[in-house]
Amino acid sequence: MTKILDRYIFKSLLGPFIFGVFSFFIIMAIDPLYDCINYIISQKRPADIVFKWFMYKMLSKELILVFPMSVLLSTLITMGGFSKNSEVIAMKSGGISFFRLIRPVIVFSALISILTFMTMDLIVPRAIEQEDLYKKFKLLNLPRYITKENVFLREDRNEFLYIGKINFHNRRFEYLMLYYFDNEVLSKTLAAPAGFIDKDEKWHLKEGSINYFDENGLINQVEHFRDFQIELNNSLDEIENFDKEDPEAMKFMELYNKIHSLSKHGVLNLNKYIVALYQKTAMPFSCIVFAIIGAAMGTTSKRTGTFTNLGLSVIMIFIYYVLLSFLKSYGVAGRMTPILASWLPNIIFFFFGAYLVTKVKN
Repeated sequence: MTKILDRYIFKSLLGPFIFGVFSFFIIMAIDPLYDCINYIISQKRPADIVFKWFMYKMLSKELILVFPMSVLLSTLITMGGFSKNSEVIAMKSGGISFFRLIRPVIVFSALISILTFMTMDLIVPRAIEQEDLYKKFKLLNLPRYITKENVFLREDRNEFLYIGKINFHNRRFEYLMLYYFDNEVLSKTLAAPAGFIDKDEKWHLKEGSINYFDENGLINQVEHFRDFQIELNNSLDEIENFDKEDPEAMKFMELYNKIHSLSKHGVLNLNKYIVALYQKTAMPFSCIVFAIIGAAMGTTSKRTGTFTNLGLSVIMIFIYYVLLSFLKSYGVAGRMTPILASWLPNIIFFFFGAYLVTKVKN
């Protein structure tokens, strides 16, 4: 009997959820579509390029809120329909409690949470990156650079790396210098005017020198070389993406490694990245929170229609997003711990949902 009930509720939730995904996509597409028309008509950009940019735009940051909104809408519609048709009363008369009734709702929302996390980790970062590239280099025709100049990184605890110029396309560099310290005193430098990086991440230094310093900071020995090979702790990808600013354009493990790398290089203010890391788990969990709220509100609302629930979902998520953005700024500024800045909206809405559930139960 219970398995039949679970399947019935699952099936009832799935239809409104899919409807919500398409509905919210259409709502969010209004502003990007206006930009598309402007690019095609006013700026004479190729329609296929504009269409690709539009698709990446819709799969980037706008995609993140679609799933929580759709979960809230589906639970409002489903539980509201059960209540309107007196199915909730029939279930309670059969000895089924409200907590047992919403168990499949929680399981359904947990599955959507996993889907949300996977989407945020596998689709959204790639879409954000491609959307930015298409806009800069194919729509706005900005010049594209494949080189980086004046790179300064911590190579190890007592080693620092400086590169005057590096080309990531042909894997060649100009003027590399490694600084070695012993008890915070410069002990050695390794320098070369040019070189290249092979496929095995080995750095080939040409016509360089190694300078040894005494305790007074004076050079007491110089070794010259024509060809010298070294392996750096920083990979070529790490050097290229060291100053990558948008944490939302990184996968979970990329962001985790980014924080570790920046910490290794002596960067002290990592709040922006830590907050983003916690939000990559907090945002998917919001699906479960909104499922609880939607189940409780849907059960007590018998006369609300689909479009009313659609509007209610938008308003609820808007409040959540404003609160999330406000607390995120506090977390980035260091006025609040990153984990609290990321998870406090979920906590607030969870207690609101728990309050509604208590009202329904009583």
